Amino acid sequence: MKTTTFSNLSCKEVVNCRDGRSIGFVDDLTIDTENGTILSLLIKEQGKFFCFSKSKTIEIAYENIQKIGKDIILVDMQYFPEISENHEKKEKKKFGFFH
Repeated sequence: MKTTTFSNLSCKEVVNCRDGRSIGFVDDLTIDTENGTILSLLIKEQGKFFCFSKSKTIEIAYENIQKIGKDIILVDMQYFPEISENHEKKEKKKFGFFH
């Protein structure tokens, strides 16, 4: 049986294995207190200015976790429109393309 701590999980980046995009880092967990199982990971998507921006919380069901690795957590999720749109906007700004 492998075990880990919450602080160790919170240092890991969560990546969607369907498209290879980063979702964010583990911010919290939801736990079934009656049987002690993890139900989901709560991922906080951070803005550019972490202290001043509003961040969205994304809940990922435990069943969607494919692999917890040394550095990242791979999840298998359907398309996240809010993440993909934000990611594309950041990429366009980075390369100087604006619409």
